[in-house]
Amino acid sequence: MPRINPGKKQPKLHPDLKTLKRLLGHVELDDSGCWIWQKYKDPDGYGQVKIAGKRLSAHRVFYSIFKRSIAEGDEVDHICENPACCNPMHLKRCLPDYNRAQGGRNSRKNITDDDLPPF
Repeated sequence: MPRINPGKKQPKLHPDLKTLKRLLGHVELDDSGCWIWQKYKDPDGYGQVKIAGKRLSAHRVFYSIFKRSIAEGDEVDHICENPACCNPMHLKRCLPDYNRAQGGRNSRKNITDDDLPPF
């Protein structure tokens, strides 16, 4: 089962077609290729989605569905620096220290997989 928020019991993230269509219906593609979450966003601009009665970060849900599960303690970094983006190609799993060290740096837009810390 994918992990979304470390330390909390997680809902199963193998959505049926109807749920997947609903989630994808709440994103809008922008000129940079970001999938911008159009529904509720927290005060920091991160999209929020409710699945199985739990409020979850939209980008973490999309990462878990389209890429892989998120290990407990890991974070998902927005390479595009847009907190509302849910495009799995713009998201990288990383360690919390790495994510915080990269915060607010425009150079992150040119980061590659080789720049990321190993797991």
